[in-house]
Amino acid sequence: MDDIEKIRRVLISRNHAKLADLLIHSEGNLSESSTYGNYLFSTISTYYIKSPPKETDLLNALSAMDKQIIFDAVISVYPYRDHAPEIVNVEYQISFDSDEEDLSPETPAIKDVSRDYIVNLSNRALNDIENGDYDSAITKSRTLVEEVFCFAIEKQNQEPNDNGKIDDLYKQVKNLYHMHQDAETDVRINNLLSGLNKIVNSISQMRNKGSDAHGLGNRRINIKDYHARLFVNSSRIVADFILAVVENRK
Repeated sequence: MDDIEKIRRVLISRNHAKLADLLIHSEGNLSESSTYGNYLFSTISTYYIKSPPKETDLLNALSAMDKQIIFDAVISVYPYRDHAPEIVNVEYQISFDSDEEDLSPETPAIKDVSRDYIVNLSNRALNDIENGDYDSAITKSRTLVEEVFCFAIEKQNQEPNDNGKIDDLYKQVKNLYHMHQDAETDVRINNLLSGLNKIVNSISQMRNKGSDAHGLGNRRINIKDYHARLFVNSSRIVADFILAVVENRK
């Protein structure tokens, strides 16, 4: 798991999902100087976060408080100690090597979410599974569902709930698009919607138990390859369905 993925997981675990989403296409680079710091043989260092142009602009425009939150997450990955880099600054730089088409729709500059985006991010999650990185696959899949929910909410000119709870985002989507079970709807469709509710609830719970710091210790669960695939494919189904609902309102 790379540095940025670790930093994102720390942010998500601290209920800063929007900040984590700004880093979804970023790369990290640690630059150590030859100057010793405050710990035994520690070296004064700068951590560079390189992102596509739009995300870099958004990161540089963050408030001092939000930048401090990201800095603290970086320090969680690179804690101060002897014989280690002592990071004193985090800088945001533009990278033209990143995939700019996959801009996170949870950022303030949300524009669009497409099926190509859903397929792309889902395939990247499946690649993580092939590499044995189930945590990263779960994080990507949950991010996909969050992004599509936020996209659907903002399409109705509403502000997504920013408390980091995916269940609350889904409630917003259901209310805005009248996705409720009722007597006028065929019972089989109602059953499908009921199943969708359970899938979203499971996705929300897996965030805390399978993919970030809240799942440490006896609350963390061990998942197999086939469990991770079920999670990724379920998230993809939810995202595709919600996007279809949004498109039907156009």
